[in-house]
Amino acid sequence: MPNFSQIKRVSDGEALLRAATPPFVAVNALYMAGDHLQNGLGWGGPTPPPGQEDEAIAQLARVWTPAPVVNECLENHVSGIAGREMAFEIVLSKPPPQLEEGTASPPDPNEKRRDEINAALGQWFDQNESLATIQEWASRLRWAGRGTLRLFIPPDAMVQDANGNYRLPPEVDSPEKALAYICLEAPNVEAAMVYTDPKSRRKCGLFRYNETPEPFDSLVPVMVKRRLEKVFVADADESNRGEGRPAIKKGQTVLQVLEPAETAAVNNGVITVNPLQLVDSDRVIMEVVFPCGGNSLIYESRLPLLFTDPVKRLQRALNLLNTLLAINATYAGFRSRDYFNATQPEIEEGGESEVASGPARAMFWYSQPYRVKKDDGTEGETKYFPPTLVTTEPVESGPLLELKSDYERQLRRAFRQEHTMNDGPQVSAVALIQRRAAFLISLLGTKPAVEDGMTWLQSTVWCFALYLCGKKDEIAEFQENFRATCTAKPYTGPLAPDEIRVILEMVKARLMPREVAAGLIGTEDLDAFIAAINEQDKNDPDMILLRSQIYAELRGAGEGKKASAAIAGMSEEQVTLLTTDYEGTPTP
Repeated sequence: MPNFSQIKRVSDGEALLRAATPPFVAVNALYMAGDHLQNGLGWGGPTPPPGQEDEAIAQLARVWTPAPVVNECLENHVSGIAGREMAFEIVLSKPPPQLEEGTASPPDPNEKRRDEINAALGQWFDQNESLATIQEWASRLRWAGRGTLRLFIPPDAMVQDANGNYRLPPEVDSPEKALAYICLEAPNVEAAMVYTDPKSRRKCGLFRYNETPEPFDSLVPVMVKRRLEKVFVADADESNRGEGRPAIKKGQTVLQVLEPAETAAVNNGVITVNPLQLVDSDRVIMEVVFPCGGNSLIYESRLPLLFTDPVKRLQRALNLLNTLLAINATYAGFRSRDYFNATQPEIEEGGESEVASGPARAMFWYSQPYRVKKDDGTEGETKYFPPTLVTTEPVESGPLLELKSDYERQLRRAFRQEHTMNDGPQVSAVALIQRRAAFLISLLGTKPAVEDGMTWLQSTVWCFALYLCGKKDEIAEFQENFRATCTAKPYTGPLAPDEIRVILEMVKARLMPREVAAGLIGTEDLDAFIAAINEQDKNDPDMILLRSQIYAELRGAGEGKKASAAIAGMSEEQVTLLTTDYEGTPTP
């Protein structure tokens, strides 16, 4: 079907979104929000007896002490690939012409325009805090398996013209001004997707939302409007589309908002759908057809999950152990005492009394009386067992701590982040570098997706801005002369001095590629990094003294001046000063 006319209803889009959002997404989202208990579903210990679940969960919530290592690992992963400003820019799509040596190249007018576009996009990126949005999107790629980016204009930013159409204010006459009205968001996983038709392989962006009239009072029934935003790039021309509907040309971007022929009432926070009539398709309450360089305003990327079921089991086990350690610590500080045979039997009104449990409690257990018969067979005096005190001691925490450390190591290893374990000095620099290299490889799996998303963002937002300010004719010119690029900078975290030394030695010995070394160190220019270290060493008094001693030993052993200086790594000035002093001549 042309131009995705098969998605006719809001319910069609909702069904596609449900199919693309497995149940584990909601569970993982709770973990990412910090809710590891999840009303008892995250508890890995014994289950309470039937009928006592609510009371058990309430007691558990008081002592629940999660160890959110999975949150830290995912944050490290996102920070490692998108934690720093990425090198994104608009570049010339055509290389400069090859000229003969000594011939000055003529000025290219596109270079000035390129710089203006980059300045405008950079300002828009910073003002919209787009880096945080990109990080949120990148995080969803690894814990949900997919994530979407959406460009939109807030409804309140539009004004209504004489024909009743909503547009930007008339003073918006340049793409730089239009950028101020464009917003970027990373919708929730269940709210947006890019649907790929299985037959044609064409793509259609979907965004589902509810519109509630303001003001909203949860105690008063109001009508909620379910809506579906559908964005796609037309694959064919359509001219006869009915009265009032714009013609579509192939390659144009089409944005439609569907509203079903039904209403949804909200009463006390509960939404109920009331169909008014059964129709073949929902109403198209808004439709915009515009050129955007063949780009959609909704972008999606998918990656394999990092937050898998085995990882969740490790996290639940770690939460259990951490909670047990917290309970054990409570027993250590607040002992539980049972006094046996320390009180007289009593009959309490109202039936049996409740038996208290847990730390910082004392229970008095009454004694059962007994009598010892006399030799003549008669009953003797009534006696009681001697009172005793039993104190509940905390268990030895050593085994729990060892288990916790083991599970934490397994969890960090699943994210290729074993280098973040605090193993102390017993781990060599080479072993730490190997662990960092594994983390770097995992970051490289996310790198292309982030770079592609940033490339889409730059190109689409600029074409969108050109259309909004009335300069749609410049879109083709932009696409012909410019292209968007992005290079993410993987970062494995700060290195210890020994790690840097070993990395540089491995590069020098040709045991490590320079690109890998630059990624581990976190620098774009490895040569500049080495030069900066050498320059710093050159002026370090301790290093100067050490080199002087090496030079003196080499000279004393009969080595030549130049050779000794080269081996000692001394500058020409230092060699001159030291040579003069070495031969007994007063230093100037």
